[in-house]
Amino acid sequence: MFESATGIERNRIVQLVLAIVLVVAATLFVLSTRRSAPRPSEVEGVYVNSCCSDVIIGGGALSYGGVTYPVRFSRMKFGLAGYVNQKFSAGAAEPSTEPTVILFMETNGEQSLTLPVKQRDTIFLKRTGRP
Repeated sequence: MFESATGIERNRIVQLVLAIVLVVAATLFVLSTRRSAPRPSEVEGVYVNSCCSDVIIGGGALSYGGVTYPVRFSRMKFGLAGYVNQKFSAGAAEPSTEPTVILFMETNGEQSLTLPVKQRDTIFLKRTGRP
């Protein structure tokens, strides 16, 4: 019915070791699944998709359909996001009261961005090398 003092002490040590193992395992899991957001300068370049005009990111601006718009960047938990006060169609953009969110990520090992074109998320791949 009663445990000895040695048995109680042993149970506390086992519980402490299990708690430490659990904390270490949780920390390793969080660190291994965490993605670091790229800096805005790292996403500068030309992004292409055959459906639409090229997207050019550089110097705090986004160019689309031959017109340049200011873009604001924000580091999010999931990565980097850009905000532009425009709505996009296949070849042009029109002003919008709500900002359009542009997500920067990797797609099949290539840098890409997702931009809603005609309210449909469209992936643009970053052009590498010379055009």
